[in-house]
Order: sequence, then C-alpha cells, then structure tokens
Amino acid sequence: MRTTVLTAAGAGLLLTLTACSTATDGDDAETPAGPDTGTADSSPETQACADFFEGDVPLADRAETDRAALSGGEITDDVAYAEINGLESRISSVADSAPEEISALLEQVNAPFTEAVDRVNAFEPAEDGPTVPELEDIDVSGSEEAQNELVDVCE
Repeated sequence: MRTTVLTAAGAGLLLTLTACSTATDGDDAETPAGPDTGTADSSPETQACADFFEGDVPLADRAETDRAALSGGEITDDVAYAEINGLESRISSVADSAPEEISALLEQVNAPFTEAVDRVNAFEPAEDGPTVPELEDIDVSGSEEAQNELVDVCE
C-alpha cells in the first residue's frame, strides 16, 4: 500500500513538474506569444490580464495543461487533484478583482476546475477505493473558448 501511495505521489509530482517546465533549447520561435499585457498601463484590465497570462508559470498555461489532464482522466489521486484545486483558487482570486468583462471570461475558464473541486468535496471515498471521483466527463470546451476570447480582450 505504501509503495502505491509513493508511486502515485511521484507520478503526480512528475505531472506537475512537467506542466511547470519550460523549453530549454533556446528556440522561442515555437512558443506562441501571449497577449500584450504591457506594464506601463496599470489599469484593472491590464492587471487582470497580466495576472492570468504572465509569470513564471502563467495561469493560462496551467489552465491548458489542467484541461487536458481533466479530459484525459489523469486526475486520479490527491497529488494530481491538488494542482486543479490550486489553479481553481488562483483563477477565482484573479476574477474577483478583475473588471466585469474579464471576470466573466475568467469564471468561464475556471468552470471545469470549479466543477472538479465541487465533485471532490462531495465525494466520499471507499476505504480501499480511489481518493478522487472520476472527473474526465467534465466538459472543458467552454473553458477553452473563453480563454481564447480572453486572449482577444487582453491584446
């Protein structure tokens, strides 16, 4: 049992680290540029866009990775779920302080992660069963569409 837990934890950590890694070959030509969030303008719109699209591991990148993990059935343990939970919390925080149009889009981006968190919170695992419910049936298409709209709004 302990080996299974350690293996699952290691696999989840590897998934998280893989999602957080960046290209090391120096070829930035293949990396699509995010929206122009500039730093000279400190408007609420610019700040919300920067909070979502910028940083060492932008929330936008995490959302793409986590949507794929949800729909691919990769969220099967507490370690993998922790990434979904953390992302959901962070996007909610950005949405709370964003202007209305951006906030609405962020809430749509966040919808599958919020649903996942709600399902896990309501889940009562069996003693020897999985610690998280099946989540791969969560529809992520609206989240992806909203993120594409957010790119346009933030340019």
